[in-house]
Amino acid sequence: MKQFTEDVNAGKGALGVMARDEEFAAKLKNTISKLSALTDQMNAGEGTVGKLFKDPSLYNNTNELLTETRDLIKAIRQNPKKYLTIHFKLF
Repeated sequence: MKQFTEDVNAGKGALGVMARDEEFAAKLKNTISKLSALTDQMNAGEGTVGKLFKDPSLYNNTNELLTETRDLIKAIRQNPKKYLTIHFKLF
């Protein structure tokens, strides 16, 4: 434990850097503040992610769209001629 404390006090390791490097500590504090503001916005239902969290209809519509897209891809794979035709014209 003594070695750990000495390393931190000497600015070694992640904890030591946080304890001694004021610029790093300021950046870390800024990052945490931004993350806090972002999570507050998400919890308030703001932005796309916030709306996904708060508005079930947006989630349900997105989920339905993905399901329909998956079904379409499956149908194309099963019968590609029905969906994909190539026409060539010469002159």
